[in-house]
Amino acid sequence: RVVTVPVGTREPSLTTEQAKALGVKERLSTFTQNFPYAPYRVQNIGEAARRVNGTLLMPGETFSLNDTIKERTEENGYTEGFVVGAGGVFDEALGGGVSAAATTVWTGAFFAGMERVQTIAHSIYISRYQPGLEATVAWGIFDMKFRNDTPNAVFITAGTTNSSMTVSFWGTKDYDEIDAEFGE
Repeated sequence: RVVTVPVGTREPSLTTEQAKALGVKERLSTFTQNFPYAPYRVQNIGEAARRVNGTLLMPGETFSLNDTIKERTEENGYTEGFVVGAGGVFDEALGGGVSAAATTVWTGAFFAGMERVQTIAHSIYISRYQPGLEATVAWGIFDMKFRNDTPNAVFITAGTTNSSMTVSFWGTKDYDEIDAEFGE
């Protein structure tokens, strides 16, 4: 068999000079959220992490988790799992477990100094989540959003294991330290 392959030069969508001008110089935050192992969680949280990984958020842009991880359908790589349904009752639905991804990304964004636009807490207490920093999403109902209100771009990386998701935010620090205080 013979195959003819054309060879040429492609211009990059982002040049080295443009990349350097983005201001992505250091890690702003990193956060790991643990979760109990379940095959559906590994699949759904892993799919969400794959879609978040490599996000470049320019100054002034708003990040939407629903827009980023897409509708939870089989075609988009999601499977059925348990979700917190109406009235705090557990139910099975496509994408069960992606709230762990929402919490991971929001907590990382908080400690990176991003501006909260929309976060919704679960209707029940979940002890593995830090109070005030948890977030959940429901397609077509509510989202988790934050805005990059810094003068520089922010680059987001994400990855998973069978029992955790880690997210890191990269950019240029505007704050020396960011803390969260928890009350009663």
